[in-house]
Amino acid sequence: SRCEGYSNVVTVVETDAGQTIGAFTPCAWRASSPRKEFGSPHNFLFSIQAFNLRVYPASSGHGLQLSSRSEGLALGKVEQSSALSIMADLDRGTSSPSLEFCNPGLCSSTDFGIRKIELWRMKTQADADREA
Repeated sequence: SRCEGYSNVVTVVETDAGQTIGAFTPCAWRASSPRKEFGSPHNFLFSIQAFNLRVYPASSGHGLQLSSRSEGLALGKVEQSSALSIMADLDRGTSSPSLEFCNPGLCSSTDFGIRKIELWRMKTQADADREA
């Protein structure tokens, strides 16, 4: 709920296995009802392994990949497995291959513990102009 309403958010997760994965979401996170996803065709996922950055942009035509519910946040297919999900307690997550991002699982295990999580909001020039 702390990131609700903020756009241009980079989420970075360090898993309990020491892997770094995450996502960029240009649209604002908001609570969504069951079976109601939202998003932007500019969302992307990423993984960083041995200084190698792999980026998985949203597939063409897939603008509705985000879900924010009481269970947590999810990107990609929500009803079954997600490309990336983060549980509400921020202790656990999952990552699976998805058609929405044409990604493999982002880390070595489908289920993972979260060692660290950081969220950064990237301000655009339009944001800075509105705040001035």
